[in-house]
Amino acid sequence: AKDETGRFGAVWECPDYFEMDGHKVLIVSPQDMSADGEFHNGNNVVFFTGDVDEEKHIFKYEKAVSVDSGFDFYAPQAFYGKDRQPMMFAWLGCGAQELPYAKEDMWIHSLTMSRFLTIKEGKLCQEVPENIKNEYAHLDIDSKRIKPEEDTWYINLTDKQISEIQIGDQEDHLSIKIDWAAGHIVADRSTLKHQFSTEYGIQREVSMSEELKNIEIYYDNTFIEIYLNDGKDTMTLRAFPENVEINLI
Repeated sequence: AKDETGRFGAVWECPDYFEMDGHKVLIVSPQDMSADGEFHNGNNVVFFTGDVDEEKHIFKYEKAVSVDSGFDFYAPQAFYGKDRQPMMFAWLGCGAQELPYAKEDMWIHSLTMSRFLTIKEGKLCQEVPENIKNEYAHLDIDSKRIKPEEDTWYINLTDKQISEIQIGDQEDHLSIKIDWAAGHIVADRSTLKHQFSTEYGIQREVSMSEELKNIEIYYDNTFIEIYLNDGKDTMTLRAFPENVEINLI
């Protein structure tokens, strides 16, 4: 594959072409991109909509946007579910990482949850199927500090008085800072004891084009998926706090 603009990295891995909601879609995973707007240094995943010249085998894209704004989302593949509902999962990891707790012959990465796909206002929207959501323990937000009893859980936040979510304790946590009115969210791994892949940065952020209304966070043994405004933006990442608790600030 060749990108004539030179904007989208050096090598396009795991290309995936499909059609949905009347759109022709190409998703690719470029390596060695430079930071540019919503794209970050290193490996990215780019969602194109456009048209196909079948004789010349050229995809003429109209719009290119990031699929996920987290640290550890790569090589997604789409498929059709029941009633041809477009769905997608991805590699939850990125490259040959030296992760905390890794042991010889131990698996280190995973796949994301399968996600329902739709296109709204030119944006790829991703939602968690209800039957998968039901496999996670839903945590009620009845205090500012929550100690999950399960290793797999999710929370749904709508309280605009909360400006930060910390997953972990005060000395060792993933920080998620929120500006509800501006639709801005920052995931910061600098406050974690166990650091990895820092050459690609320690923060990821999303700036939405609308007010932030709800945040769903799914946690499964260090694997974290964040869905903003019912999946209009997502952030997928790893974090290794030694003590897993949730503090709302």
